[in-house]
Amino acid sequence: MGFMRTRARQDGLILFFLGAALFLLTGADLAVVTRSGMADFDTAYYSAKSAILHRDPYNPDDVMHARQLTGALPFQSAYDQGVFTRNVYPPSEIALVSPLALLPFKLARALWLFFIAVGFILAGFAIFQTSTAPSLAGALLALMLLGSESLVRYANAAGIEVTLTALGVVSIIRQRYAKAGVLALGAALALKPHDSGLLWLCFLLAGGVYRRSAGQALAVALALTLPAVAWLSFLAPNWPAELAQNLQFFSSDGQSNTPYGLHGTCFITCLQVIFAFMHNSPRFYNIATWLISVPLLLTWARGTIGAQKFEYRLWLSVAAITALSMVSIYHRQYDAKLIILTIPACALLWKSAKRLGRWAIWLTVAAFFLSNDLIWSVIFVLVKTLHLKVTGPHGSILLAALTFPVPLSLLALGAFYLWALMCFRSETEPNPNQNCTT
Repeated sequence: MGFMRTRARQDGLILFFLGAALFLLTGADLAVVTRSGMADFDTAYYSAKSAILHRDPYNPDDVMHARQLTGALPFQSAYDQGVFTRNVYPPSEIALVSPLALLPFKLARALWLFFIAVGFILAGFAIFQTSTAPSLAGALLALMLLGSESLVRYANAAGIEVTLTALGVVSIIRQRYAKAGVLALGAALALKPHDSGLLWLCFLLAGGVYRRSAGQALAVALALTLPAVAWLSFLAPNWPAELAQNLQFFSSDGQSNTPYGLHGTCFITCLQVIFAFMHNSPRFYNIATWLISVPLLLTWARGTIGAQKFEYRLWLSVAAITALSMVSIYHRQYDAKLIILTIPACALLWKSAKRLGRWAIWLTVAAFFLSNDLIWSVIFVLVKTLHLKVTGPHGSILLAALTFPVPLSLLALGAFYLWALMCFRSETEPNPNQNCTT
């Protein structure tokens, strides 16, 4: 029996490291050779540089001034200049990037790439260590890593956010290096609160030692955010209005944050994408999304209360809310890499309840596969090569085929883990013979 466990762990590690190697190769190559390579870091770096130069990091003109002072390459178009000089992140992001902005751009970019790539692999290894089914965990991690090149390609802050959140959640649940986990989750809250906020709420609702960790993480987030707000309020008193203007710019018709239309491999994962296809009105698709999301989120909150008693329930809660948050709130493809946190729950169900375990594997693999960056890159190359259009009656069918799979797979994944959570909310672990009808 011990030999089998050792062999399973070895097989899982081989799969994991193979996926990690391919992730590094594909991600680094695309980050260097593509026109959009690491574009989001450009905005973060020069916004922070503007603040260091006592300029307004939310004013496109001041960000452009910082670029010119440092000898940055000119933009290829006026559109690129309008996009990449508008920062849409909170002041805490500027504060966190500021140490890198003190360095030359190429060195700062290399370090940012290193933090994202190595950090995501470390997060994957931490998740592997929690698994009760190492072969399965290794295979799922390999699939996730192989399809996560967008983290490196675009160098969005989501690459750091996913790493911090995953490491924080694993450390806090396992109560190993819990203080480091609190720091990581707090930094994630400060950086992109809409990514990690519901996972933080999971610990708050669970109670016990996890509620204490949630309080400590909130204190860390405030310690990072409040000085940054004070600093920027001194430099640029109008920064809240300018931040709102930048957000509005990207949300206006035809811009990248509107849910209707194609967004390449930077998919928008929320349900607004589907409802905007039916009727492209913000009032309609926002209300429709929340009519589905709110009941699911309230049910999840009910099932999470008191989950501190059983680690099993906490992993199911984490898996459910990780997927549901992706379809309830505005997120993109790189944010959805956070579903890597569903792997422990999938492995636990596979080991403890074979029938549910098979469903868990199928739905988790489907979500991982349908959110795979490389697969969609190939699909979009084929669409371009074949000159397929998303306009006209037949184009609408193609648009739906290209934009529906990701949010629908994430919704199915979140709903399944929520169902499992409610099934076993009064047990330490699932009963393989139980007929769950909750």
